[in-house]
Amino acid sequence: MIVILTVTTLISRGSQQLLAKRIAQSFRPEEVLAVTTKANFEGLESEGAIQLRGRCAAVLLRDKLLLLRAYPYKEYLIPIESITQVVQSSQFLSKRYLRPITVVRFVHDEQLDAIGFSLKEGLYWEEAIKALLPSR
Repeated sequence: MIVILTVTTLISRGSQQLLAKRIAQSFRPEEVLAVTTKANFEGLESEGAIQLRGRCAAVLLRDKLLLLRAYPYKEYLIPIESITQVVQSSQFLSKRYLRPITVVRFVHDEQLDAIGFSLKEGLYWEEAIKALLPSR
């Protein structure tokens, strides 16, 4: 049991370091409003209930929210102007959560979609994203 936990911890730390390196190579520090490598990707609504979830990084810039899933690596870019709603929810994609996750609803290719990610600072992220949204 201890061996499994140690291996899982090492993999998690390794993915955090890899994500942090990608972020550092892609953005100047002054561009980044908020960043974490300790989030979990909970899915993209348009991809259905059965999909890969797991460690991700979240990066908030003035004009976009970027989620970087660690394994397999995939980037999800959401322009701020396409976001219609940001909420904390205890249910997403037919799955229930003990702690609320951050759900961002947005328009992509003229269709409504949503992406979910969980992190300890969910309320902070919700407010930070909402502060960038134009008044509607």
